[in-house]
Amino acid sequence: MISGSIRKWRFINESDDKMSCDVVVNSRLSCANGHVGRTAALLGHGVIRAPAFYVADDIAQGRLIEIFKDWTLADSKVSIVYSKSVYKARRIQVLIAFLLEQCW
Repeated sequence: MISGSIRKWRFINESDDKMSCDVVVNSRLSCANGHVGRTAALLGHGVIRAPAFYVADDIAQGRLIEIFKDWTLADSKVSIVYSKSVYKARRIQVLIAFLLEQCW
């Protein structure tokens, strides 16, 4: 098992959202960086729980396989935190708009 900062993985059944499964992970490799975890999985060091944006190309190319196709990860919360000020730099506004578009 390859884990990140989340040690309890919750999966929801796609055909019955009332059915869930919690897995407490005792990993051999722990890394807080998704790219490191992805690389470890590609090198054959274990199973990783990763957002689609990290592994979609690898799955499409057959480098990684999805093992729980009927299950999805439970939703997780995302927060955007930035300094409250009257003036927001254009780059901050663009980043916030991009993140909102990608996450919602």
